Amino acid sequence: MSAKKIITKKIKGRLLSLLLISGSFYYFVGAIAHFFCITIFPWYDGSLCSPYHDSLIAVAAIAVSGFFYVTALDPKKMVMNLWVIIVVSVVVAWLTFLHAVTFDFVALYGSDLKVFQAFNEAVALLIVAVLILYLKPKTVKKKDLDK
Repeated sequence: MSAKKIITKKIKGRLLSLLLISGSFYYFVGAIAHFFCITIFPWYDGSLCSPYHDSLIAVAAIAVSGFFYVTALDPKKMVMNLWVIIVVSVVVAWLTFLHAVTFDFVALYGSDLKVFQAFNEAVALLIVAVLILYLKPKTVKKKDLDK
């Protein structure tokens, strides 16, 4: 393998880990925002606080944060986790787009800002999915995992 390919693989690996750590941070901050009903764009609008539901969302967001973090520790060994993140990101982005075009956000919340926020979240998820797909390592053989 040429030196250029080795360097490219290392850079891609570091960028992937940085992306996953950023995702972990994003979901962790989102969990805090939901749990304490703090308005932090784009995570949450505190005026929509529903303590029971938001505490459930916070717990789920902490789990997702942990999943991203553990995957970031060694993406080469966690290729299946990367596929889960890619597929789930695309599905959630699609559902978010669907909600953005079918819900009457003005009637529900008195503002079109929620539509803008929903579209931003969906586009961000699609970008993350594409970046992970590009940066993920090739599927490795079991013998290579022990190195």
